[in-house]
Amino acid sequence: MKVAFNASSISGSLTGIGQYAFNLANALIDQNTIDINFFYRRHWDKQLIHQASNPKFNYRAFIRNNIPFSYDLDRMISQFGFSQGLNAIKPDIYHEPNFLAFKSDRPSVITVHDLSWIKHPEVHPENRVKAMNRYFENSLNRASMVITDSNYIKHELADLIGFPDEKIVSIPLGYETIFKPREFSDTQPILTQYSLTHGKYILAVGTIEPRKNLMTALQAFIKLPKKIRLQYPLVIVGMNGWLNSALDKQLQPLMTTGEIRLLGYVPRLDLATVYSGALMLVFPSIYEGFGLPPLEAMASGLPVVASNTSSIPEVIGDSGMLVDPYDVEGFFKAFELLINDAVTRNQLSIKALNRSKDFSWDLCAKNTLKVYQQIHKSNPDYP
Repeated sequence: MKVAFNASSISGSLTGIGQYAFNLANALIDQNTIDINFFYRRHWDKQLIHQASNPKFNYRAFIRNNIPFSYDLDRMISQFGFSQGLNAIKPDIYHEPNFLAFKSDRPSVITVHDLSWIKHPEVHPENRVKAMNRYFENSLNRASMVITDSNYIKHELADLIGFPDEKIVSIPLGYETIFKPREFSDTQPILTQYSLTHGKYILAVGTIEPRKNLMTALQAFIKLPKKIRLQYPLVIVGMNGWLNSALDKQLQPLMTTGEIRLLGYVPRLDLATVYSGALMLVFPSIYEGFGLPPLEAMASGLPVVASNTSSIPEVIGDSGMLVDPYDVEGFFKAFELLINDAVTRNQLSIKALNRSKDFSWDLCAKNTLKVYQQIHKSNPDYP
């Protein structure tokens, strides 16, 4: 079976969708059962290529946010390169892992990670909402099947959009094997580079933007005594997003005293060590289609304090502490408990590690291949 796979999202620093596309593509290659061809915004290649860019400056985001109609122009140019390659390759299946499929006459599957621009448009830049509203419906209508990361999004897609339930398959994501528990002696060489001490910080991971709701974590953290905040600083890992002025004002005084550590982008291997050296992960996101950071933390043996909304409970189950995303007092009490109660902390750590074993990129790839096969079986004589 010949598959066309849009790998455009794996260029630059990998955020959630980029991680999905890159890890799924790698796992599909490892299955060694399909002929897969990758599209990179302008050209095609048989190789899976990740070229990291400067994480401190996203030129594509800058152009998109500052030049009128830049998204439409970029998409038009990409469509031309995509169509040329597609005509030459003639794949049996086209997989779009990033919501918006290009125009194509081939049977296709798209991955819909969430419907956040519909449910929570206020947490997205206006131009992103406009682009999704402009292209999503047509993309969805062309899809033979749709993959979602969770049952929650599967039901939303059927209920809100009216897409046929029988054409939606929920396939959970996985985690990389670099995420694992580590002892003090293994973590400290890397943690020292970030001025961190094993077991002595609370970790938050994710792009700094409104949907991630870091303000709740910050307000809960501030309720801890100053002595505890200095002993267990809140360490935030993630690229800067948008609309963060209010959060910045809250962060600055605590950054000066060392109670908040803003690490920005952290290379993937270093990030795995930063996870395994933390006391806990806090993940107060308002809405997620899956939520990779909680799973990565669980695989690292961390107890997780997270929101009880959207798909997050599907990932965490009973292995973490689930709190309403706007319940500052609830997050504060969870922090307090896990800092002071080693028994509860260790119990949740063991539960989290055991539950993480239910997820893998290998399993994600195998289930994705089943979707390809189902589509191919429905179109056996497609030219």
